[in-house]
Amino acid sequence: MRWEYDGPFYLKYNNYSNYDPATGQLVIAGQNGVSRSANVRPFHRGYAPRFGFAYAIPGHESTVVRGGYGVFYDIIQENNTEIGRTNPPFAAFPQFIGGNTTAQVPVSSIQNVFAPGSGFSSPPVLGAVAFNLRNGYQQQASFGIQKQFGSDFVAEVNYVWQKNTGLLAFRNLNAPLVNGTFVLPNPQFGAIDYYTNLEYGNYNALQASLLKRLSHGLTFTSAFTWAKSLDNITSGDASGAPGDPGFQNPYCFTCDYGRSASDYEKRYVQSLVYKLPYPESRGKLAKNLIGGWGVSGIFTYQSGFPVTPRVSFDNSESETFADRPDVVKGVPLFLTGTKTPTQWFNPAAFAVAPPLQFGNAGKGDIQGPHSIDLDAAAMRNFQLTERFNLEFRAEAFNLANHANFADPNPFVDIPSVAGSITATTTTSRQLQLALKLAF
Repeated sequence: MRWEYDGPFYLKYNNYSNYDPATGQLVIAGQNGVSRSANVRPFHRGYAPRFGFAYAIPGHESTVVRGGYGVFYDIIQENNTEIGRTNPPFAAFPQFIGGNTTAQVPVSSIQNVFAPGSGFSSPPVLGAVAFNLRNGYQQQASFGIQKQFGSDFVAEVNYVWQKNTGLLAFRNLNAPLVNGTFVLPNPQFGAIDYYTNLEYGNYNALQASLLKRLSHGLTFTSAFTWAKSLDNITSGDASGAPGDPGFQNPYCFTCDYGRSASDYEKRYVQSLVYKLPYPESRGKLAKNLIGGWGVSGIFTYQSGFPVTPRVSFDNSESETFADRPDVVKGVPLFLTGTKTPTQWFNPAAFAVAPPLQFGNAGKGDIQGPHSIDLDAAAMRNFQLTERFNLEFRAEAFNLANHANFADPNPFVDIPSVAGSITATTTTSRQLQLALKLAF
């Protein structure tokens, strides 16, 4: 059993304010009975039980069954909870919306927009933290079988499960209740970025591996993962992932449940290290030329990340700017000749939803490009003296010079770029030579 406590944020001089949804007013830390944390209550129920076991089957000691379960609490990031420092009366950030699309250029200069008494700027944008904020948590469990074959090989198969509950995310607490009206529930403020427990999801995976322990100069590991990750919003993204556009409907947090932005269904990794044997039966010259060499390599295959089809403007006029299109029934997402950098998917499979409405396309409906990478190295050790050893290394990254394409442009309402790919996620082949002296 583990107990964790992560107290609420506060400042030495209480120059911090928070928004009270019940009254629609700001509360200032340390004033009028407001706590130093601006009424964010401490969370004391961070109990995290954990359990694990391993069982060797009688009569088959080379076969072991393993499993475990645990609760793991998330860490509340201070840069998110200190957003009340920039609220009135300590600071103010007025907001100006120049149009309904990022392509529209405002006609008024920034000096005129934010000049005192100009009438252009809207009420200040706020940052707020839920009074009942608590640490979100994950439940993790695994069950697997490990089998040893001979003295060198170990195979393992595991089922891995994870459930996310109440992870932290932002929502706009002051979004218009009716699309197209732009009437805010609390007109004295602009958008209210409200930090609260919103994110939920789950992960299920089959993980298999084969390990060869070092013998006869050779060791390798093969690992394969077949997984599915689902959530309603992805706050943290894996490297190369397209990112989560956010909630389409600011008042529906279950409507965006789908593939996580960082979900890759399949991943295979093969690593190898081999030290060439010394030619003991050969002469001194052969030993010096061949002996002491080794090779290593890592091969990685990973299926693509999910890409969410999007609309480039606020079609729903909900001020989320996360609109998705409608799916056109009967039109295939991938045609013959697609899945190329010029056109990865068929934009005609989507259409902009009617004005003021949210699109019915799901989160992560488009499968992005997979990636393949092979890194390799050759090395040679020279024993100069009893104390000095010189290692020479020749290394290649992306040895096959394989182009791993980035995700396609998701904005289906812009025909010139919809479905096109203009970047790669890995570099071209890189070669390097190195010398290392150890003593």
